[in-house]
Amino acid sequence: MNILLDVTNILALEGGRRMSAKENLANDVKKYIGEHYKEKYSLSKLADSLYVNEYYLARVFKEVTGETPLQCHNKVRCKKAADMLINTDRSVSFIASDVGYQTASHFSRIFKKIYGKNPRAYRNAAVHKSQY
Repeated sequence: MNILLDVTNILALEGGRRMSAKENLANDVKKYIGEHYKEKYSLSKLADSLYVNEYYLARVFKEVTGETPLQCHNKVRCKKAADMLINTDRSVSFIASDVGYQTASHFSRIFKKIYGKNPRAYRNAAVHKSQY
């Protein structure tokens, strides 16, 4: 039986309080991004997977989280990369590719925007900090 639900009327219970449909959608977006962060970002593919209009999705996500889905996607990728930088000795190029970036230079620009340091400096600071 196929039942069409109006996304704006969906309510979910989380942490003892009712989440609005918009919060529920934002959580679904975060979950999708967390599961597909290695893939090339596509707002239309994301919206299609959640059965909503891409412009509505982008507007609601920004309203609820304060960031765009692309910014969230980049943050998830960079968080995974930061963990790898600290916990492995893999090259920056390998890590960039492993988390889904096409080029190490693009990855480095995004990483620096988020963490305030390029990946090598971030790794060196983490290694230096752990030595003391």
